[in-house]
Amino acid sequence: MTSDQVTGLSIFSILDPQWGQQLRPLYTELSASANNHSEHEIVLNTANHQQQVLAITLSRILDNNKQAIGIAIFMRNITERKVTEQVLEDLRKDLERMSFEDGLTGVANRRMFDKQLEQEWRRMQRSRHPLSIVLIDIDYFKHYNDFYGHQAGDDCLRQVASALRQQASRSSDLVARYGGEEFVILLPETNADEAYALALHCAKAVRALTIAHQRSVASEHVTISGGVATLVPDSSNTPQQLLHDADKQLYQAKQKGRDQIRRA
Repeated sequence: MTSDQVTGLSIFSILDPQWGQQLRPLYTELSASANNHSEHEIVLNTANHQQQVLAITLSRILDNNKQAIGIAIFMRNITERKVTEQVLEDLRKDLERMSFEDGLTGVANRRMFDKQLEQEWRRMQRSRHPLSIVLIDIDYFKHYNDFYGHQAGDDCLRQVASALRQQASRSSDLVARYGGEEFVILLPETNADEAYALALHCAKAVRALTIAHQRSVASEHVTISGGVATLVPDSSNTPQQLLHDADKQLYQAKQKGRDQIRRA
C-alpha cells in the first residue's frame, strides 16, 4: 500500500489481525495512562509456523501545545537477538550445572555440597530444626577397581550414586560425591532416627544392586558402610562438627567389619 492509501486509516485496519490483537491492548493502555512512552516485546507466529519476536515502542505524539494528537508505534524484529540470548542463557546454565555436578555420577560434587551445607546450616539455625548427614563409603572399592578394572569401577560408582539418590528423594535432600568412593547425603529437617532409617534403606538399596565383588571381605556383592550424625545448628556447634561426627561413625562402621551403618 502507498502512503496515500494508508493516510487516515487506523493502524489496526492495516496490520495482520494477529498483530492487531497484541498491539491494541498496548495502544489502549498508553492512551489511558499519563505516560508518553512504553516499551514491550511481543511474539508472533508466521505463516510457516515460526515465531518472531518484536520489540514494540509506543510514543505519544504531542502538538505544539503539548496535547496528544496520536500515538506512534515503532516495531523492530529482535528474533535473532532473543535466540542468541537464549543460547547464551542455556550455556550459562550448563556451565553452572557442570561446576556443581560430579561428571561421572551425575550427583552433586564436593563444591556443591559445601555450598549447600552452609546454606542449610543457616536455615536450620533460624528454624531450630535438626540437620543430618550420612557419610557413605563403598566397601573395599580399591580392591574392586583393581580386580574388575576402572571402567567397571566407574559403572559401580554410577549405580551406587543412583541408588542413593532414589532413597534421598525429597527436593531438599542432597546426594553428593564426597571423594573417590565416598558419598554424602545432606538431610535438612531430619532427626537422628529418620536419618538412620534412610541410611539403612540406602545400604539395602545398594545390596539389591547385586554387583558382584569377589575381593570384598564383607560380602560377595558391593556393599556400603555409613556414618550418621545429627545436630540442631546453633552458636555452640559448626558444620565441621557435624561432618566430624559423621566421619567418626563411618570409621567405627569400617572398624566393626563394614557393610553396616553407625549413628552418633
